[in-house]
Amino acid sequence: MSFSYNELAQKKTTYFVLLGGGLLLLLAAGTVWWMKGSVEPHRVFWGMLENSLSTAGVTANVQESNQGTEISQSLQYSIGADSQARALTTIKRDKTTVKTELIGDQKNTYNRYLDIVTNGKRDSAKAANVLNVWAKADSQSANLLSQAALGVGLPIGVQPIPIGNLTHNECELVLDQVRQTPVYTVDYGKVAKKRENGKLLYQYKVSVQPLVYLNMMKMFAKSVDMNDLDNIDANAYSGSKPVSVTVTVDARAQQLVAVQTEAGYKQTFSKYGQKPHVSMPKQALEASEINERLAKVQ
Repeated sequence: MSFSYNELAQKKTTYFVLLGGGLLLLLAAGTVWWMKGSVEPHRVFWGMLENSLSTAGVTANVQESNQGTEISQSLQYSIGADSQARALTTIKRDKTTVKTELIGDQKNTYNRYLDIVTNGKRDSAKAANVLNVWAKADSQSANLLSQAALGVGLPIGVQPIPIGNLTHNECELVLDQVRQTPVYTVDYGKVAKKRENGKLLYQYKVSVQPLVYLNMMKMFAKSVDMNDLDNIDANAYSGSKPVSVTVTVDARAQQLVAVQTEAGYKQTFSKYGQKPHVSMPKQALEASEINERLAKVQ
């Protein structure tokens, strides 16, 4: 039995098939549009900035080689209501290797030696009074948590993108300042794209303005109850030239992956959302005492 077009069109099953097919086409078109729009370079960069200000924790990794000394560090930290940091560092030079662990909160930083190899030899008996013994960092040493959150050195240290877990209102205040000043100058038309380990990565050439960057970081520090930048006058850097950095972002996750300076210093970021969960030691030596013990090992 055959049906004419008009008869076929009147059948409810055909109607629903046509309707369903149309909806699927619309859904597919919408999905393609959303996927393309979600990885638009401008949107990805600003999404990364927002996500960086609302993450519970992150791990920063550094591998550096300078004049025969190799340094490898993994720094896990959380900035916000529960601010803590933990760093594992390995330093190698010739036949000497030193492994250390640092932990800290907003008030104190503690360190201990995990392993010491001198001239290719590990003398466990000689190093017994040093290994796995916690010592409190002296007052002249920079706080580990501050180094993680605010970077080391000015005008932009090694942390051009602030990372922490701010409240929604605090996050918006920082982002508004970034938009209005502006802190970052980005040529979105020259973003390099590549795939690595299944991820779509964008590399941005970013120019950072020191004066407005410091003002932003002072606001960020205040939001996370850090006073390290209170006495820094940002206007002192009004004549400083912009600093150029390469910022790598996971386009789909909109998360910071790496930052590299023109001098070659590179820091990578991973394990977003994971906190260090460290416990401050109940007893610790003074820095001077652990240094005296260390001198006997060398």
